Amino acid sequence: MARFHPRPPPLAGKGGGERGRWLPTLTHSFRAGRARLWAVFACVSVLLPAGTARAQTTENDLREFTVGMPASALPAHGYTGFACVAGSGEALRGWADYAKCPADAAGRREVAFRYDDDGEHETKVAGQPMRLSLLLEGDGTVNGIRMRTDPAARLFLRKRGYIFGEQVKARYGETGWTCSEEQPSGNEEGVGGVFVREHCEKTVGIRHLVLDRELFRRRDEPLSNFTSGTSFTVYRVATKPL
Repeated sequence: MARFHPRPPPLAGKGGGERGRWLPTLTHSFRAGRARLWAVFACVSVLLPAGTARAQTTENDLREFTVGMPASALPAHGYTGFACVAGSGEALRGWADYAKCPADAAGRREVAFRYDDDGEHETKVAGQPMRLSLLLEGDGTVNGIRMRTDPAARLFLRKRGYIFGEQVKARYGETGWTCSEEQPSGNEEGVGGVFVREHCEKTVGIRHLVLDRELFRRRDEPLSNFTSGTSFTVYRVATKPL
């Protein structure tokens, strides 16, 4: 398996460019990683059948959480690190303090949290380190659940952040998405020959899904500096019956 170097190896002799020495290693690592992960997606498709009515209407979106649930049903144990996402990031004692967080234009208050599992040092979803938050309406109803791949994750995991979007599509069904893609701008380029900047939306039952993912680097920065991530939000469609 190709090694993904945290830093470019030393240059060998006069005229040897850093880019030429390190880029093949980076490219090989990304391509090999994609091949292994597509094998995992095949298993995901078996375990979570795409587009089933059950997956779209009755199953939870994340552990015990589902859009439309009241604040009174939020779990009392198993979670920690409560804080407002907007404003100064004020620390909270628990879900009940959500009203202390600033509201967005739609009146939703976003509360960050993480898993409080014994032996786990990272909050993960589908094996990917994640930053999680709930968007709560004024009465405490869960209006949205947001999952963002963690940009501070270890390099080995961070480079796979953009692929979490494929797992989302496997979970909620491959068809029915309305997607738009952008091309590199300015000094942007792909990583290992792959550039991704994609925005997708889909409505299924009581859920409106918003998915953004990207993979790129800037030519004027070190090769080890790149962006690879996914942001996924499940919103409650208020006009649909619960």
